[in-house]
Amino acid sequence: MLVIFTCINAHKDIEVDTRTILANIFSSGKECFIPTYDSKSTSMMMVKLQSLQDFENLPVTSWNIKQPQYSKDLQDALCTGGLDLIIVPGIGFTKDGQRIGNGKGYYDTYLKLCKEKMGEKFSTVALAFREQVVPSIPVSDHDMMIDEVIYPE
Repeated sequence: MLVIFTCINAHKDIEVDTRTILANIFSSGKECFIPTYDSKSTSMMMVKLQSLQDFENLPVTSWNIKQPQYSKDLQDALCTGGLDLIIVPGIGFTKDGQRIGNGKGYYDTYLKLCKEKMGEKFSTVALAFREQVVPSIPVSDHDMMIDEVIYPE
């Protein structure tokens, strides 16, 4: 099973810290991919982590996210067979899967690319605090829906 794992570090305490899940992914023998992005564009790709130690050794970005240095030489997960699950970060969600991120469009662009290359062969999940789940969020045509929003009730 291939897993894209995107919200590893809690960004300014408004995203769920998922390091425990990351450790479980490696201990259960699953593959894990994390994002790296080009800050000059909305280009993002998911690259494979080999171990939890690899994650711990990554530099931290200005967004307080550990990630590999972006390089076009890195191989994106979409070039190695696709993905099964994408854990998508955000700052607000609706119960039916609308999402608002930080406004740069990285995840919407990447999810659209996944859909174009893989069809419906992957699932998206968001992990949220109760306070992040709201009745409605302003969305536009380019915003991608999340399959499932998991939060405490």
